Amino acid sequence: FKAVVAAPAIVTTDYRLDIQLLKLQQEFLLPQSKVRMEVQATLINNVSGKIVASQKFSAVVDSAYNPFGGVIAANNAVTAICQEIAYFTEHHAG
Repeated sequence: FKAVVAAPAIVTTDYRLDIQLLKLQQEFLLPQSKVRMEVQATLINNVSGKIVASQKFSAVVDSAYNPFGGVIAANNAVTAICQEIAYFTEHHAG
């Protein structure tokens, strides 16, 4: 990418990536606690205003059986999903 800017920005960009958090939950199930995360990513061409691509991304990460373990697992889920979204964005905007 040439540049990444946070909204709102005064500069013009070719694309906008909208991300919506659909699910973030920690499940305290036996024998293993898990964190589930799901997001919807939509890549929009700012010139035409049309959706270039849209996709759901999800991750399920094992966590320790406590809230702090859930935080660590959620961070790992975010990392995994961000890597997938980066590839998705590069593939469709590249």
